[in-house]
Amino acid sequence: MGIFLDSNAVAQLTAVQRVLLSPLDPGDDPSFDGWRGRVTAALRALVGADHSIFFFAQPGESLVHDDAMSTDVTNRLLTLIASDSGGISLADDYQTEANRRRMQLGIEAWHEGMFGDRAQLDRSPVYQELMHPAGIRYLIGLSTYPTELGEVSVSLSFERSSAPMYSAAGVELLGLVVPAFKAGVRLWQQLGRHRTALGRTIDALPTPALLLDPSGQPLHLNRALVELLAADPAAEPTLRRALTSLTAPTHTIATARARYRLTVGPLTSDGLPDGGTVAL
Repeated sequence: MGIFLDSNAVAQLTAVQRVLLSPLDPGDDPSFDGWRGRVTAALRALVGADHSIFFFAQPGESLVHDDAMSTDVTNRLLTLIASDSGGISLADDYQTEANRRRMQLGIEAWHEGMFGDRAQLDRSPVYQELMHPAGIRYLIGLSTYPTELGEVSVSLSFERSSAPMYSAAGVELLGLVVPAFKAGVRLWQQLGRHRTALGRTIDALPTPALLLDPSGQPLHLNRALVELLAADPAAEPTLRRALTSLTAPTHTIATARARYRLTVGPLTSDGLPDGGTVAL
């Protein structure tokens, strides 16, 4: 089977691939949540889905994002998800088995009909009590299975089974963006490893220091800075205000306890702060 893409569809597909490949793009929000939000919105628009859910499962942590789902539903879904070596596990035997079967087969672009009977799915307590009332009824999706992360997937939900992309055509369209999705996840993993190593380097500095993202938001405070803020609690809100209005590389802030000199600059090529320390 093949799908026909006109010039507009090709342009949209290219735009989606660009989003998937850009987890490091600062955008409006350079965090992991920011990238997940851009990914779910782009994929939802690509197939005309009503909801998009990003599952990022690893031992001890399960993260869910849906840019069109209420916070209450998201929080309830989180309570039903447990992450283990088998991947995403819902508090529902049938759905858990379907998810594990997908992982075992290594299917990357999928339709829920590949893993079981629709009538059984509709009888699932999770579907009846949570997903159906929230409009999450008919699912297609894409997944990747990096070893250290378990499963990373985006589920795309339609409220009607007659939706054009709730079909083999929708799965085939998602298959075209799987390579970009996998590459984006790998980039995020690499960034995580680099941030961990950089955090250790900054922690070893005797000078109080923090690492900022491109938008100026704190990513990591070293031990020396944590200890200073504990000793002078008024320094934290003063520092946060200063970070939002820096106009020069060096800035002085003051509390009732002391005056501090804040120096901000880029990291050097070896990953050490070059003026990017808080010299207090």
